[in-house]
Amino acid sequence: MKQSSSSNRARAWLALLEAEESTILPYGQGYPEIDIEPDDAGTAIVISTAHIAYGRYETALEVLKPWRSDETYGETGDFLSTLCLVFSGKIEEAATLVGEIQTQTTRHDLTLFVLSQCWNFSDLEIGDRFWNAIQHHVRDRSQGVELSQLWVLFAAFCGHLSQQDLAVLGREYGRQVRDFCGARPTEPQVPVHAEPNPARPLRVGILWQYFNSIVNVQCLSHLSKDDIVFFGYSQRLPDKYHDTAGTDWLLSLRGLRGLTSLERAQAIKNDQLDLLITFDNPGVLGDDSVLYFRPAKRIASFSNMFFTSGEIGIDSYIFAESVFGDANPEEFSERIIRTPFPLKIFESLHGHCLDPLEEPSDRLVIGSIASEFKLTDKWFQMIREILDAMPEVRFAIDCSKYSPFIEGRVKRAMHKAGIQPDRVTMSMSVSTTTFRDRLAKYTLVVDTQPFTGNLTSLQALSAGVPVVTSRGETIAGRHTVAILDAIGESSLIAPSFNAQIDLAIHLLRSPEVRAELRRRLPVLVRQSPIGDPKVIAEAFKAAIFEAVSV
Repeated sequence: MKQSSSSNRARAWLALLEAEESTILPYGQGYPEIDIEPDDAGTAIVISTAHIAYGRYETALEVLKPWRSDETYGETGDFLSTLCLVFSGKIEEAATLVGEIQTQTTRHDLTLFVLSQCWNFSDLEIGDRFWNAIQHHVRDRSQGVELSQLWVLFAAFCGHLSQQDLAVLGREYGRQVRDFCGARPTEPQVPVHAEPNPARPLRVGILWQYFNSIVNVQCLSHLSKDDIVFFGYSQRLPDKYHDTAGTDWLLSLRGLRGLTSLERAQAIKNDQLDLLITFDNPGVLGDDSVLYFRPAKRIASFSNMFFTSGEIGIDSYIFAESVFGDANPEEFSERIIRTPFPLKIFESLHGHCLDPLEEPSDRLVIGSIASEFKLTDKWFQMIREILDAMPEVRFAIDCSKYSPFIEGRVKRAMHKAGIQPDRVTMSMSVSTTTFRDRLAKYTLVVDTQPFTGNLTSLQALSAGVPVVTSRGETIAGRHTVAILDAIGESSLIAPSFNAQIDLAIHLLRSPEVRAELRRRLPVLVRQSPIGDPKVIAEAFKAAIFEAVSV
């Protein structure tokens, strides 16, 4: 009897995922061939996804072709077909396919999907070619600005630009937002109240794209409400996991989903803030146009990546001295508020035990838990050189989420770098609650570049696992350095990316040094300012008062 299409989809997914906990096959084997007939569009989507994950783009296109006009799955078929064409280098064909799509909204969503995959794969060049090829198809100005927002993030995350180039990009983007918002007479800037009233507590708002990171700022509960009261705003409110952290330190938390930029600005303005702080990097979709309307007297950015122009409404940026480094503030047109240590890392200690963990097994394992966009070809090449020098070492990689696209991309990158499958273990879908336990089993963590660890690095150090890093050329490349500076452990900072390889090999060959670091690092984290939420809170309070005075 012929099986149902839903049964086929279930079997296809089973073959795709292979096992629970992403116990995956070595990358040299790839997925087993899926001998299921794609008798409906849903099954075809599943099967084509498996082929795309392993770079079999032509095969995926053939599977998708009969189903692209399907009423339910047609748009998904267009998305995946465009992705196949882009990744196989057929940019003009991809642009033609985009041009054939009937609605602006679908065309816009497709473009966001494809560009986000290029971003995840750190492939700036191919993403740039696709973006240039399809720009004239996106005629709606608001959608064009949103795509540009994604592009700002994309360029910075991929690490192909210098700090100065990022500043130029940011200023150009700021002008685009200004010109777009200013061209709509129906959305004037929102009037705000007068100067802060010294007789009452400061009213400070925190704008986050996704407020499920509320766990990040629990240290603010240590501040007296006689001085500052906090308000939260987000497109998405805390989920079941994160809201267990509590929101007692917030006077109110507003969800802004489904509102226009002006409506969101008006909702914020109604709270009569003295200061609004955006906790995301400039370029986050939807937030920058809100800032343009200036819903508070002062606006600051608590960013960890790069600078954009004050033309989108940001008056000052809050950075750690060691993250900012030797960059020249005059290159950026913003006021820089420097803090003594990286405030952003207060996110990582809530709910995590700082007691030392047991020494890992005798087998040497270097590992990394990272967002997929941080795993660049250059980083994989560094791992290969370490493995070549240390035949007894194994390499473990954990990614922050699972998708067949990411799995395929990582495996192809390892193959390109010449890393042998029998030297590697890989798992995905990492939960923040397990960071420290997962990292504790590693001998050493090799930091990524040009975008380094932040939460991951501090979790590893608190578990006594050395994190070998180097001082990057941009702000994004100095997070781990800033943490090591804050805890007073400079021995893990290499002078250059290439020297990072030598330092890792030295530590792998020095069990006595590793044992001492295993003992010392958790103590340094616990006794440093970043281990004390009250100190973090007071430093952030000082930055707030300075931002209000701009």
